[in-house]
Amino acid sequence: MNWDDELNLILNSVQPMNQTKAFVILLLLLSNNLLSQTFYLDFGGNYGRFYDLRREEGHFSKEYSPGFGYNFDLRISDIKLDSNFTFQFAVGFEKYEGDFYASDGGQGGASSKRGSLQKQIIDVEFYPLNVRFWKSFIFSTGVEVNFKVNQRLDGTSSQWQMGQPSYPDIDLNTIDGFVKSTNWGLNACLGYEFSIGNIKIKPNYKYFLGLSKEFNQIPSNARSQRHNFQIGIGYVIK
Repeated sequence: MNWDDELNLILNSVQPMNQTKAFVILLLLLSNNLLSQTFYLDFGGNYGRFYDLRREEGHFSKEYSPGFGYNFDLRISDIKLDSNFTFQFAVGFEKYEGDFYASDGGQGGASSKRGSLQKQIIDVEFYPLNVRFWKSFIFSTGVEVNFKVNQRLDGTSSQWQMGQPSYPDIDLNTIDGFVKSTNWGLNACLGYEFSIGNIKIKPNYKYFLGLSKEFNQIPSNARSQRHNFQIGIGYVIK
């Protein structure tokens, strides 16, 4: 029975049966689809920095310094919806960091934000495109959504205006919602898979390109980009 037949069975069963029974049937069918899939535990380190595409011109200037972190995730690969389509799904924890500076102004004044951020997130990754080539290499690409669980922020907000008394610096931690709680971006992953007995090993290189802002109330659209280097240890559920 393929996924389309299973989905039709679920939809048809909802009418004559109560929701509890329909939910039990859904769990049974999903568990059947997870058979012969590989569960991976991936862990490793990352290296990244904040970035934005705005050019430094006029009163605008920026500076971003890189930082290191770590990550691990639980990944399910080779999930089949039908004979022609497979995808990967992962849930993980990641810590990354970086320094940032952005300044902009005009008409006799300017404001700037300078600081350092360490951020811990839960990430949810979905890979609809997976290509295997040369037997052991696997290229995957998809999307990732990040949810902040903790942070360490150090930095100040500065402002000046010509002809006005100097403004005191403001601690960035006093700015409500300065670090965004969620963001998202694109992932691309290249891995090499081999087996040792019943265990699969897969070194991975994963690149994340953030497409949503990391901060509020900053004179730039700073986003994050990260290079992740991981080792995956997998087991096939039969």
